[in-house]
Amino acid sequence: MSWLGPALAEEQRDLATMLDTFTVDRDVVLTDNPHVVGALATELAELGIWTLGTEERHGGGGADRVTTAVAMERLGRTWPALGWAATQAHAAIDVLGGDDRFSDVVTAVHTADAAVAVVDTTSRHVRLVSSAGPLHGSVDRIDPAAEAPYLLLLGTTTPRCWSNGRR
Repeated sequence: MSWLGPALAEEQRDLATMLDTFTVDRDVVLTDNPHVVGALATELAELGIWTLGTEERHGGGGADRVTTAVAMERLGRTWPALGWAATQAHAAIDVLGGDDRFSDVVTAVHTADAAVAVVDTTSRHVRLVSSAGPLHGSVDRIDPAAEAPYLLLLGTTTPRCWSNGRR
């Protein structure tokens, strides 16, 4: 397959080549097995790829959108679950990165020690009711490619992130 996006700079072409080599060298037929996805995510975190498109001030690589798109496209091309997991990691850090309450979560996401399932609260599969404090309801579907991800709800007035049912 070829890249159908904007013309790439040399650094972006090198990234695409590196990720193509990474996938060929691993020769892993990836299913949604969270252990396999987790091991690959850890390798990518060690290479600085896992959250390369998040802001440097939040611990990320600070890459521009095209460079980030190249990485996500290359990962998703071979391993859709891994590409989606990386995309959710980026979204989580973009939302939680500036909030000190979630600094531990952000650090764990950067190193791929934690996964995040990002959910839009306006989706049909999300039915939540907010009373004076806690949310009640259900989220029928998440796509975390991990066994015990944090759950990040988008569309609430303040960031809400849970792990195993706890904030």
